[in-house]
Amino acid sequence: MGLRQQRPIRVHLRRHFSESKSELTRAIERSQEIYIIALCLGALDCLYWQAMGLGEIKLAKGISRLLAKSYQHHPIRVSSTPI
Repeated sequence: MGLRQQRPIRVHLRRHFSESKSELTRAIERSQEIYIIALCLGALDCLYWQAMGLGEIKLAKGISRLLAKSYQHHPIRVSSTPI
């Protein structure tokens, strides 16, 4: 199923997830200021709960896995997302 055939809200969430994931990866690779990593984590946490609320369980699990993997590279933790 292509992106055009999916529900518009799912496409919207996936785009934000992709952008936040890329930004988080770049911030970690460049060892940028910790606040950039914190902003990315906050955005991903918000997307996690939006996905859960809309029944997009696979997307929410993907976000949760990304957050768990990122914890190996920085000291910040998002307390509201179950890992």
